[in-house]
Amino acid sequence: MTISVKQIYVIDDDTSSLEAIEWVVTNAGYAVNGFLNLETFLKHVNFTAPCALIVDVHLKDALGLSLLETLRTRPYLPPMIFITGFGDIPMAVNALKDGAFDFIEKPIDNAHLLNRLAAAYLESEARFQLHEHRQILEVKIERLTNREREVFFLLSDGMGNKHIARELELSVKTIEFHRKNVMEKLEATQLNEIVQLRRQLRETGINP
Repeated sequence: MTISVKQIYVIDDDTSSLEAIEWVVTNAGYAVNGFLNLETFLKHVNFTAPCALIVDVHLKDALGLSLLETLRTRPYLPPMIFITGFGDIPMAVNALKDGAFDFIEKPIDNAHLLNRLAAAYLESEARFQLHEHRQILEVKIERLTNREREVFFLLSDGMGNKHIARELELSVKTIEFHRKNVMEKLEATQLNEIVQLRRQLRETGINP
């Protein structure tokens, strides 16, 4: 995965604050898009590449933290840095527990913001790579019929054709047929690739 543009989204309903953050982040070499409210952001942004978000906690149209809950339902959740001018420590703790990447108080220390943003973007690349890998795995698994999935699971547990035939109460010839289809659909040439694929499914949280 080669990404030349490092995308950052900033959401702040204070125009002067939004422009100040945009200026700092843009001068650090990032591509920046700013929004004054969550509604406009959600309407116009689709996550097709790694990105990180800087979000003011106290917005006029909604609490900034609600964005975390909204985006958690999507396949890819970008790292979010929340900012506030109210020094709300309990809110900061809850935000971090809920999955926020960091929480920064105003007035913002630009060096600290850029330091945390660099870390957030590295995290975003790792998350997006995992997201892409999960999509590839899901496409492969969706190719299998229900019976082929059963054969896949038993193969990945190390069972041979005869044992699988007994387990599923089918003939060995039928199992050989399904095994051939499983290998072809999952683009595997060796049994160890099936075992590795099963492990990757577990690691990415896919429950076929």
